[in-house]
Amino acid sequence: DSSPTKYARIGETMEVEYISDSDDDDEEMMDCEDWDGAEDAKPKAGPIGLTLRCIEGMHKGDHFSLIRGDKEVATVGAEGDISLADSNVDRIHARFTLHATKRVQKISVQDLKSANGTWVNSSKIPKGKDRVVFISDQISIGGSSVWKVCELKPEEVTSRACPGPVVVVEIDDNVDENLPPRKARSKAKRAAASVGVVLKPVSLNKESVTLAEGETESAIVGNAKMALAVRKGFCSVAVTTKSSSSKVLVNSKPIVG
Repeated sequence: DSSPTKYARIGETMEVEYISDSDDDDEEMMDCEDWDGAEDAKPKAGPIGLTLRCIEGMHKGDHFSLIRGDKEVATVGAEGDISLADSNVDRIHARFTLHATKRVQKISVQDLKSANGTWVNSSKIPKGKDRVVFISDQISIGGSSVWKVCELKPEEVTSRACPGPVVVVEIDDNVDENLPPRKARSKAKRAAASVGVVLKPVSLNKESVTLAEGETESAIVGNAKMALAVRKGFCSVAVTTKSSSSKVLVNSKPIVG
């Protein structure tokens, strides 16, 4: 297989794109046999999303668009997707996630346990929690820059035509709680803890996928194939992209061939 591959470990995150061929937000993780059909998915016509426009601070006038089917999740901070040259913000300060249909557009703002906080309309978001915002709401990052939620303008769209929404996936090791009841498994497997990982989507409401030795050891998640890799008792996940043109990130870094 000539597709690019990278290994991810427990505690790390990935960003994958989901195949989307309807107007609802209930796309499911794909089974492995559906992998070859992913190439046929088509991007949606017409941009749907929202723009974050800086109205106060050193980045005043800057804007960043979240677009359904293109860029739906963005981090903000000194090293975020929205990069702020501001001493009051953390390296990765907050995360913006677009939730959009043709009728309703909104953004959930999650404070990533930042030192100087994140506010929505002067109300501070508890550390590690999120808040939903709509058009005209204002978001303050670190108490210095203020971003206003605005309608998406066609001239601000720079689409890269990807197949569906971007989803952040965390890798967890709490395998046994996510496997079938132990009575349905062999006596040998019931005697010892399972070896594997749990793939947990955290930016959209999607089901987790468990990869475990002797159980399901690979799965298709969005536009990436995830395969369990175990060496000397340590687990990792081999992440393979659909093709060299598919965009998949591991710890915010793209997989390249």
